[in-house]
Amino acid sequence: MATGVPFVMSPVAVCATMRIDGVTHLSAKNGEEWLDALRRLITDAELRSRLSAAGRAYAEEHFDVEKQADVLAKVLRG
Repeated sequence: MATGVPFVMSPVAVCATMRIDGVTHLSAKNGEEWLDALRRLITDAELRSRLSAAGRAYAEEHFDVEKQADVLAKVLRG
């Protein structure tokens, strides 16, 4: 997300919590959904642009280094 590249991901583990499906990215649970999502990205320039901007904004808001400094410090100290 932080790179501003539109993407598809499987909604499992931590990936299921760090996104807004259809806004910041597309989700796919099986092969058919992956193909459909990739086709949408390939053929829809406006969708790619919208997902890119929203994904980047979401990453900046939620995963900025300054906002995550305490979390990172705890991990390094632990």
